[in-house]
Amino acid sequence: MREVKPVNRILAAVGRTAYRGGLTGVLWALLLLPVVGRGQEAAAEPRFDVTRYTIDAELFPSTHVLTAKARLDFTPSADLTSLRFELHSALRVEEVLDVTGKPLRFRQEGLTLQVDFLNPAIQGKPSSITVRYGGPLASADGSPVDNLKLAYVGPEGSYLLYPGRWFPVSGYRVNRFAATMRITVPSGETVIASGKPLAQVREVNKVTYGFQFDEQSFPGTVVAGKYAVQPATAVGANITLYMKPGHVEFAPSYGDTAAKILGVFSDKFGGLPDAHLSIVEIEDSTVGGYAAPGLVALASRAFTNPVNYRLLAHEIAHLWWGCLVSPATLNDVFLDTGLGTYAAAMYVQSAAGEAAFEGVMNEVAVGALTHEDAAPISQAGRLAEYTPEYQSIVIQKGAMVFHMLRWVTGEDAFLDTLRTRKGLAMVDRIVKTEAEWKKQLTPAQFEVTRLRGTERAFSGQSWNLRERGIYRCVCCGNALFGSDTKFDSGTGWPSFWAPIAKENIRTETNLGWGMPRTEILCAECDAHLGHVFDDGPPPTYLRYCLNSAALRFEKKEG
Repeated sequence: MREVKPVNRILAAVGRTAYRGGLTGVLWALLLLPVVGRGQEAAAEPRFDVTRYTIDAELFPSTHVLTAKARLDFTPSADLTSLRFELHSALRVEEVLDVTGKPLRFRQEGLTLQVDFLNPAIQGKPSSITVRYGGPLASADGSPVDNLKLAYVGPEGSYLLYPGRWFPVSGYRVNRFAATMRITVPSGETVIASGKPLAQVREVNKVTYGFQFDEQSFPGTVVAGKYAVQPATAVGANITLYMKPGHVEFAPSYGDTAAKILGVFSDKFGGLPDAHLSIVEIEDSTVGGYAAPGLVALASRAFTNPVNYRLLAHEIAHLWWGCLVSPATLNDVFLDTGLGTYAAAMYVQSAAGEAAFEGVMNEVAVGALTHEDAAPISQAGRLAEYTPEYQSIVIQKGAMVFHMLRWVTGEDAFLDTLRTRKGLAMVDRIVKTEAEWKKQLTPAQFEVTRLRGTERAFSGQSWNLRERGIYRCVCCGNALFGSDTKFDSGTGWPSFWAPIAKENIRTETNLGWGMPRTEILCAECDAHLGHVFDDGPPPTYLRYCLNSAALRFEKKEG
């Protein structure tokens, strides 16, 4: 009897299922459509969205204690008399205040924190609560995952990972949020987190680091300790490594490899909104690695010679799949966890060749078959995170789904579809009335974007702008062009040789000015942006000639 390799067994099983409804269509439906069925853990969907956390926390490493105050800005999707959150069981709430500063009733049971209102929170009306809490984070006691430390404060270094629920979390892995965090530590320690650094505040024997992250993602991870700070040495790299004593020699090789991985993934998936990456070493008694926006934490055991590039690629992949793209429900988590694993395999393919890639995928396939009866992949919400069943069904079988998609659709179609799901490739449509656009826009912006006007050459704000950043649609915020493709065309209008993602714009041919011209429109809101010509520089030889009035520039810090 011929031996069937595990990878072929998986592909055959997926293929048999898919063919019953049309192979390509069903597979892409699995990728792109929300899953209807909810698992047991995913059943209680929050009826509110937390839009921003403002957290002031102080770490006391010598006693393993965290104290914190968190303001949660939220918007109810229904009239509510109570809110529920998850909070690390070792952290005890002292008080909860409403938006006016009045005390609210609350109760804690296990990971659950429930806050009750005297007067209902009104549907659609933004509000806030403030929670004061604290406690010891010295062991895995109280962790959301049994026997696994995900939040720890100690003299050898502290880490507060988002899965550790070290602040009141709603809609874990689903509710995207912005955050402002101010973290106070003893003098001599460094704090690393997502977002734009704020000015440090120094007091006697302590220092406060601040971070502001204004995008909607998962910026809820903080690392602190005594580090040797090492900038990456690779040409063009914007990477900083924070290494513990005794591991500084790993910084050059890991920085160089991270730069290569970022380059490969940027080519395949498009660039990240923030080009800077912090790689931070954390202690061994936790997960091997974890990624948050602009930050990758690696346990000490992950630093080896030669570089463990597969693990590094896996964590860096989650800067795209998990930070920029996240599941609609916990039943959909295979869409980012599985894709993060498959992206790491794709990097192995790029770095080490087809044989190495096949070896990785057969290993993944073996794992995907070990717990087939635990749950269907579309009911991932039933499985506890960081368990063997979760690893098999959600991560490894999820990776196999994407392997099948790539095989069926082809490389170009596969990558094009992934780019449309990434945060910079926005495909949802926005439709407003003329009166609504007039109310939102200035007269010049309305004339250009809604009436297809053209501003005078050399008159706009962006034609000679040389700062680094992203040019977004002034109407809807869609990311259109990056400063890395901007060039001086001599025309007096801002010019680019490529968009951030081709899915973010669309083109139409018209007969303006007595000749056929190709008009550029925002794919999200149909705003007129300008025209594209074939007299640009390499590598595209195109010139996307835009109106400054159609653009909003977002400066890239650092």
